[in-house]
Amino acid sequence: MSHRFDATLKDIVAERPDDFADLFGLPKDERAFAINVDLSTISAATDVALGYGAPLKEIVDLNFQTGPDAGLPRRLHKYNAAINERYNVPVESILILLRPKADAANLNGKLSYGRPGRQLQFEYGIVRLSRESVEDYLHGGYSGSAALNLVQDAR
Repeated sequence: MSHRFDATLKDIVAERPDDFADLFGLPKDERAFAINVDLSTISAATDVALGYGAPLKEIVDLNFQTGPDAGLPRRLHKYNAAINERYNVPVESILILLRPKADAANLNGKLSYGRPGRQLQFEYGIVRLSRESVEDYLHGGYSGSAALNLVQDAR
């Protein structure tokens, strides 16, 4: 909930952000300017989220990818943060690359950005399906021939 003081301070900082650089530890190497960031339009739908525990203790977020996407690590982080905010439990993100062409050099299980001392670190798991053994999938809950087709299609 926003209060009168919140709105007043927001207006003052937005009008003269450089005046608050020392107070808030903001960067000083470039001139700052306010950006209108309305996050109410964010739409995020993950592929499969699995809950564990009753009451809920953990969520695993599975994301399947068939093609290249340079922004994939950021999208995984967005899903992870949104699920965590909604359910308030730890969330593990796992990226499942269905085809070799979905793989990229930036898919290393880590996303980090920011300044030293104020850096975001996000880690996610990766399963490169085309590098996995077909036999591992034949013994799972999925029917044998369907699993074989899935893994062969991934190659």
